[in-house]
Amino acid sequence: MKCLLNLMFILGLCCSLISQAQLTKEQLQPRGGDKLKKVITRFLDGNMKGDSCLWDFSKISLGKDYEITYADKGDSLVITEGNSIYYRQIKGDSLYLLGFENPTTKFNYLLPELELKYPIRFRDSISCYISAIGEYSKQYEMDLMGHKTIFVNAQGILITPDKDTLYNIVQVRSVKLTVPTTKNIDWDNFYQYYDPGIISSRIGQDTDIIKSENIKWIQSGYRYPIFESIKNSVIKGEKEKEFFSSSYYYPPLDQEDLKYDSDNQEILDKIKEMDEKERESKWIAYYNRSVNNMNSSFHKTRGKDQASTEYGNNIEVESAHMESSSNTFILNAFYPIPVKDFLYLEYTLPESSSIEFILADMAGKIIYRKSEDGMAGMNKTSIDMRSMLNGNYIISLNFMGKSLHQNIALKK
Repeated sequence: MKCLLNLMFILGLCCSLISQAQLTKEQLQPRGGDKLKKVITRFLDGNMKGDSCLWDFSKISLGKDYEITYADKGDSLVITEGNSIYYRQIKGDSLYLLGFENPTTKFNYLLPELELKYPIRFRDSISCYISAIGEYSKQYEMDLMGHKTIFVNAQGILITPDKDTLYNIVQVRSVKLTVPTTKNIDWDNFYQYYDPGIISSRIGQDTDIIKSENIKWIQSGYRYPIFESIKNSVIKGEKEKEFFSSSYYYPPLDQEDLKYDSDNQEILDKIKEMDEKERESKWIAYYNRSVNNMNSSFHKTRGKDQASTEYGNNIEVESAHMESSSNTFILNAFYPIPVKDFLYLEYTLPESSSIEFILADMAGKIIYRKSEDGMAGMNKTSIDMRSMLNGNYIISLNFMGKSLHQNIALKK
């Protein structure tokens, strides 16, 4: 009985810590003058979802480390990592990548790449289009078009290689699809670099697509991620081949030495006081592992037409909106582009209720209709289009008197 009461007390502290985590702009925005140590390690996917995850990275081997420096340049930040330089800017509530350069490649973004939107909240999702122009080997002009989706679908506890247990961890994932081409920039039709329709068409039609996946583990109290994973692949038709993957560890102790970071130090002091009590019990890890297993089973079995693939692992992704909130009715994503057999949809509901899906041809004839019970927050579903003819369709989502519509292309 005493053990059970202790467990309930510990779990209550853990839930309180997680629910109170506020990942705000003031706590997370990078700052000029900061220096960080970045340690290379093997690729860590940490492919979990839900609010009770456990990432145990305590046994991974660490490799070489190098320094990252941040410097102010006007209203922008210059980040230097080895031979690479990145230019970022904080505008309003968002962090953008304005460009980058290395010894062989240089790009300036016309449509800046969104990296983070503050505050970061569990179950949020946001997407943007990307376009850039640049040069390769200082000889060839290049351009780049693409689309990126960022989503926050996991939070929980992380055990570091230094054997520290960190709570309030939020995992931020992004999937970016880009089509870089080495050709003369079309200055006469420069508008194309700002047109989402042209960018989507480029991604849908091109045979060589670069898929970039980024995963960050962030804790309230630290300005920079604790871990970061990067994986790049080339997609040709329906085949995907990885050509780079690695993970990086940003030691928390080094981040605690950052100067003049009172926004995070106060939070960190409070978390550490609770950590001392919580580390006395191993029940916390057991509990989170059990809950995560139950969550995984739940998501695999929920819904007859549930999409069987994870959002972050899909080859082609499109978004119907520039941003979403868990308090609104939004179609977050639909994929692949074009549809080959199954259409996968991700949508957000403000509350649990029935939602209807209607697929019609361009003449307005209803081809397919179904209803299902949706849950408050993010949901997934799929539609079997294998028996339908190639062409363009309109998918409609109807929920409590509101409707969302999106054009869909089927090409088998």
